[in-house]
Amino acid sequence: MKPSLIFSALLLYVTAGCATRAPSDYELDRRAGLLPTAEVERLKREANDVRQVAGASKVVREPPRSKPRLERIWVYDQELDGGYWLQGTYVFLEVEPGRWLEETPTQGGK
Repeated sequence: MKPSLIFSALLLYVTAGCATRAPSDYELDRRAGLLPTAEVERLKREANDVRQVAGASKVVREPPRSKPRLERIWVYDQELDGGYWLQGTYVFLEVEPGRWLEETPTQGGK
């Protein structure tokens, strides 16, 4: 056989094998819509038919947390090497970090 014929057959085999994608059962592919299955279409239809029931949602509150204590520090003008100047500015330093607080039960909400 000619080497060019062998090379052509090998090239055709490699490109044909890489051109197709094997069927995938991966969950992320299904969720991303890469595999349009009947189940995905059914879930889309069900999601469009969902109604929001009044009073079913919870009120989301931020958990109680104390604010951190910050100190403002003035850094004076400074002369650097070569006659350059560093302009004075404020620097903020966290002296005491914020903390999570205990939640107290609401009064009369039993």
